[in-house]
Amino acid sequence: WWGGAVDGRYLVSYEAGDDHFVTSEGYVGRNQFLIGFQSARLTPAGGTGVIATDPQGFEMDGCAGTGCDAGTRSEPFTNPIFANVTMVGNPAEPQTSGGRGIVLRRGHRGLLSNFILANWKSFAVSVRDTSVTLAVRDSANLVNVILAGNAALYEPSSDPVFSDVQFTALFAADNHRTAATAAAVITNLTPASFDWTPTGDAATGCNTVAIPGTYNVANFFGGTLALPAFCGAVDPAGPKWYEGWTTHATN
Repeated sequence: WWGGAVDGRYLVSYEAGDDHFVTSEGYVGRNQFLIGFQSARLTPAGGTGVIATDPQGFEMDGCAGTGCDAGTRSEPFTNPIFANVTMVGNPAEPQTSGGRGIVLRRGHRGLLSNFILANWKSFAVSVRDTSVTLAVRDSANLVNVILAGNAALYEPSSDPVFSDVQFTALFAADNHRTAATAAAVITNLTPASFDWTPTGDAATGCNTVAIPGTYNVANFFGGTLALPAFCGAVDPAGPKWYEGWTTHATN
């Protein structure tokens, strides 16, 4: 999403060639119920490009480049809502600059809630540069999150200096919980028989931090965007919405 305000829901990204989902340049839309899955780094077919050097789950940017004369904390602010996301990485990710569940940088704002971030080789969460400053000042609004089976939780920042211990303290009131493995919170991650139903701690307790009143939740596909009690993309008591129209081919 490069700017704009389009809303979305029920989205699946499978074995991406780069980042699964990207926001930038002032995007302010709302999205709910998203799945991303990576188990290998596929080689592009001839003439279709090269392997990305830094593939992440989410890469979320503020304003950057031409037109951002006041720096990355200037308008247009990227300030979307993403809710109920299951994002699973490749524990053997070969690209050493990749392997992060979420990268927030360049003054990105936004509300990210009800996430499951699992199996990321490098870090579950990376907050960088001016986004660190905004997170400290205003809160990063990364709330109601399950972090499962990741190599590490929070990537330390070098500029400005902000340690993983400081990030842990920053998120202490934001309902971040951990699980030892992805299998503890997701029913089945076998591609031939995916079952994205959240289990264990992910099945409840994922709406204790509310949506700030500054975000518009009205008129979201004919209703109001609300945070359910479960983390991840699928309601444990509802239909498996991804079945019947998704295929999982590695071509």
